[in-house]
Amino acid sequence: MWRKVAFNELVERREAVGSQHEDARLRACVSVFRDPIDMTVANGPPAQASFAAHIGELVEAHRPFLAAEEDAAAVAELRARLHVGEAPTAEDDAMARKAFDSEQEQEQEQEQEQEQEQEQEQEQEQEQEQEQEVQEADKEAYAPEPEPPQPWPSSALASPPTLELHGFAPAGSLAVFDPNPSPNP
Repeated sequence: MWRKVAFNELVERREAVGSQHEDARLRACVSVFRDPIDMTVANGPPAQASFAAHIGELVEAHRPFLAAEEDAAAVAELRARLHVGEAPTAEDDAMARKAFDSEQEQEQEQEQEQEQEQEQEQEQEQEQEQEQEVQEADKEAYAPEPEPPQPWPSSALASPPTLELHGFAPAGSLAVFDPNPSPNP
């Protein structure tokens, strides 16, 4: 509330900001937007103050900017809401429920997206594994295990080739197999 009043005054008197015609009120309007930085380190934990007390301190610090009746009414309503014994209104409950529901929906959507991404990654990994297995199987199909050499005794070379002795039959005994032989040769 006080920032709105200070901003409007700064806009109205913008020519005087930073000039010789700047007065204390204009400097106070600029100071409303400044947040001082405190570099001191406390020896112990800070004292816990209630939110209502903090708002009360801010209202008192900026009282010169709350001169309008509507500002005073807004401050009174804020203080009434911050009163310790007052229960939240039905409107506050509805807004809180709505915010909670939308947050839950967002979380569920995020979880679903993560699950979908994980499933896609798993499918891609499975596809890659299958491709690797197929490639390995192809390599194995064309790379037979080496067979050890089977030497023939030199005396076997003197006899005609036989399947038992040499491991192959004579070329004259090879023929094309005919499943339906004709009766007339």
